[in-house]
Amino acid sequence: MEKLIDKYHCEYVKCCELLNQLTDELEGMQNGKSADYQLMLDIVTYLERQSDLSVMSEEQINSCRSDELNKIATLFYEEFTELKNLTHRVHDYIDAAIGDCMFEKEPFEYKLKSYIQKQRKHLDTGEFVILPILEEKLS
Repeated sequence: MEKLIDKYHCEYVKCCELLNQLTDELEGMQNGKSADYQLMLDIVTYLERQSDLSVMSEEQINSCRSDELNKIATLFYEEFTELKNLTHRVHDYIDAAIGDCMFEKEPFEYKLKSYIQKQRKHLDTGEFVILPILEEKLS
């Protein structure tokens, strides 16, 4: 169980670092600097792929079922679904920028900022709410 918790925590730290890089790119754009769209695409793609990977097996999750966990898991899944849709929109903007297509900078910056905030909230929910419950139930 400790290896699973450590693995999830390491992934949390890595994702937070990537979000910090994405924030730096956004702030640079807002200050008139050119953005590294390829880096942004790589980060968003990584976060998108990581969100699709299950940290726990279905058997482990089922062994932890409780009313408290069910309620939190439902909210976490709703966040995940909303985040997935937002990720696709951000991805489209970055693809347009890489392809030298015309796009409006302000809506992109707004969506990117929203994406970063929601991604951080989602990661924090996993790290500080769900993981402690699972750790307690599985230990």
